[in-house]
Amino acid sequence: MAHQLGGVYDLAHGLCNAILLAEVSRFNAQQVPERFVDIAKAMGVDVSAMTQEQAVNAALEAIDALSEKVGTKQRLGDLGVTEDKLAFMAQNALNDACSLTNPRKASLEEIIAIFKARM
Repeated sequence: MAHQLGGVYDLAHGLCNAILLAEVSRFNAQQVPERFVDIAKAMGVDVSAMTQEQAVNAALEAIDALSEKVGTKQRLGDLGVTEDKLAFMAQNALNDACSLTNPRKASLEEIIAIFKARM
């Protein structure tokens, strides 16, 4: 998804990844919650008394807080992204070889929804 944003809108790849991180993490956490427990721990969250679901939510909250702190909780629309290109970028994201390594397979509609959530 970040490849498409950067390519279509000439945005820095790292910034695109950072802006999408929280939404993509929410999407992927449904498939690999144990990884997000590890992320919570790595971000300094004490998960010892938490259920897996609570630890996952804590990880997602920590990601959101970090995005806010470093200034990447921006809206795509503020960077010039328009909704008329979302389906095009989503289709290209599906065809991107990097999507093969994502822990959860996404549909076209799911990718569009992730983009829209950051608009």
